[in-house]
Amino acid sequence: MATSVRARPYVTRDEFFAMDHADDVRVELANGVVVVSPSARPLHGWVVRSVFGALDTHARHLGLGDVLVGGVSYELPVPSRPDTVRIPDVSFVRAGRIAPSDLERRAFAMAPDLAVEVVSPSERRALLHAKLRDYLDAGTPLVWVVHPRQRTVEVLAPGVAPGRGRVLRDGETVDGGVVLPGLALPVAAVFAGLAR
Repeated sequence: MATSVRARPYVTRDEFFAMDHADDVRVELANGVVVVSPSARPLHGWVVRSVFGALDTHARHLGLGDVLVGGVSYELPVPSRPDTVRIPDVSFVRAGRIAPSDLERRAFAMAPDLAVEVVSPSERRALLHAKLRDYLDAGTPLVWVVHPRQRTVEVLAPGVAPGRGRVLRDGETVDGGVVLPGLALPVAAVFAGLAR
């Protein structure tokens, strides 16, 4: 998704949640800086749906936890960047981590166990990498970066810098590791139905 940064003073999480955000944009907070992304294009939505469907089916079948789709905010516990709120395109939270009272909060006060970002052609690499570092630094054990144009999935884990993860292509399979045990998602299935 194309992303721009609004020039404005440092914004705390409380100030951020008090703002009126337009419905047609995704608004996040990156260490006190408001980051605005325009609404998703159809290709982005198609790939998000594909990933969500595969993860949700697997997680529900085995009772592993909850798969959530875009629009769900996480107040990430990054000590060096306390005012950070991110919205992954798809996320997974292990069973038992979400209490019923958490569903009434403005955002989850935790890092997801899996964060999936679907990259848009106009997305700026520096802003994407900053977002990925936020997840990893907050303790997210698994991050997938899906590149629809290249038809690849980059797999990141703590200690692996964005852009340096394992890149999987058509003919290969993404697994859920210890986060989503038993998951084996063919990369081709993520992009099934898309024109080459």
